[in-house]
Amino acid sequence: MEHLEMELINDVMAYVRENPYSKSGELMGRALWSACTMVSGPSLLAASVHLDYRNSRLFARLARITEEPDFNNVAQDRAMDELRELMGYGKTIHSVKLHSGRRIEVYAGQAAFEWRLVDVLDGGKIEYDSEDRRYRNPDLALRDALLHVYGQPREHDRERELLAS
Repeated sequence: MEHLEMELINDVMAYVRENPYSKSGELMGRALWSACTMVSGPSLLAASVHLDYRNSRLFARLARITEEPDFNNVAQDRAMDELRELMGYGKTIHSVKLHSGRRIEVYAGQAAFEWRLVDVLDGGKIEYDSEDRRYRNPDLALRDALLHVYGQPREHDRERELLAS
């Protein structure tokens, strides 16, 4: 793998690459993501429970990443690119075309799923984003997106559906 130009980022990425599906690997990936963006990171309780001594020290250093002697934004950008690929951040899970020229997209966020409503006719402008709802299941995110667009089913519609089946 390409050297990311910051010792701290290299150490964290090495651990995440070796343990991408473990709780501690996911937690360190989320912590690094948070250190590279303004997105809130993992909980301190989760860090206390899942990280060993070495990784808890790296976690603490990430909280003060700008004080690292070799700090630079290029290394942060490269780390985010690799995390997107490795952890699936930003990957679209569901895409549902709507009759109104809009599209619902459910995507992998930071250790959770989110949804957004995109106006296809307006160049892909994002009309709405669920932001930090942190769905654990992409299907629940899709359900809420559909409810946002179409509203709750009315009771007589349910009765009609039951009679039709």
